[in-house]
Amino acid sequence: MGGYIAGRYASVHPQQVRTLAFIDAAGVPFEANAFLLALERGENPYKVTTRDEFDAFLGKVFKHRPFLPRPVQDVYADRVIARADDWTIAMNALKAPDQRFGLVDVLPILDMPSLVLWCRDDQVLDVSSIKTFAAGLPNERVLILDDCGHMPIMERPRDTADALAALWRSVYAAN
Repeated sequence: MGGYIAGRYASVHPQQVRTLAFIDAAGVPFEANAFLLALERGENPYKVTTRDEFDAFLGKVFKHRPFLPRPVQDVYADRVIARADDWTIAMNALKAPDQRFGLVDVLPILDMPSLVLWCRDDQVLDVSSIKTFAAGLPNERVLILDDCGHMPIMERPRDTADALAALWRSVYAAN
């Protein structure tokens, strides 16, 4: 949801934003996948109420799960479970008709250098989302990473950092 929030913020305060990164970001249409179909049925794939559901959730957001020692995974699962109702509120807000595609109309005014980075195997927000970003943003770079899911920052940290560094160098080296 960070890219969605950053894009909306930049559309209201463009003078405060020098660059934007949309990393597997919500807010634009994409081809139907299991995640979208679950939302349309009124389910919340992010709502986790048991450790088994947490384990299934990890399988949705990662192509290759990071190693977590069992005690660490249990603590993290307990924290996510405690916030299950928060995820319901967030998902309901994001899928509201006036919010679901809340970036589409503002993309053309986001003329700052932008990075659109996606994992080809994202099971949450399908890679087809990049079509809308590429068509709408006036100053974008697109990078699609192979062999990762919805969390490139965790699954492909070096590639993600390199892409962000290149974006920032292109802006700050010119000034």
